[in-house]
Amino acid sequence: MTKLLKRYGDALAQVISSQSEEVTDLRAYFRGVETQFEKLKKMPLDYRARLIYKYLSRRARVLCSRLDSDVRNDYQKVKVAVMKEYGLTAKCS
Repeated sequence: MTKLLKRYGDALAQVISSQSEEVTDLRAYFRGVETQFEKLKKMPLDYRARLIYKYLSRRARVLCSRLDSDVRNDYQKVKVAVMKEYGLTAKCS
């Protein structure tokens, strides 16, 4: 598992950059990340959240560190949490 995770991590390092702090860039950033995930079709879904973490902004990484592990390990849930943090989705009570 570790070798495979490293292989996908190395592949992503060549094609994605760190998240900008600009709120207006966030939707496009996640679209670009998801495009790269799709190009790596055999990448297991449970790797995605782990692999994206190091590319997130400092603010988003701090948020992720406070999330429950079931949220932190699910890419879609991480994406929703980050979007909420930046005020781009409706806040849930």
